[in-house]
Amino acid sequence: MYVRPDEQGRGIAGALLDRIIARAVQEEIAVLKLETGDRHPAAWRVYERAGFQRCSAFADYPESAYSIFYEKPLAAQTVAA
Repeated sequence: MYVRPDEQGRGIAGALLDRIIARAVQEEIAVLKLETGDRHPAAWRVYERAGFQRCSAFADYPESAYSIFYEKPLAAQTVAA
């Protein structure tokens, strides 16, 4: 996900992430995982505010000093009516 610099700080990334999380909950996905770069602290803040926590590499990603990995368990969340 990318938000143009002139649009950053307006809550766009957080809103997109909220929609992704809501859809994943509807689809009964148990956990969301993501990878981002090591030079994107603004992105880290968005993910951490949404409840993501850093984790180790997953799938076919190698551990790397250039990648930051996050996950968010969804099993305990419910869909708002």
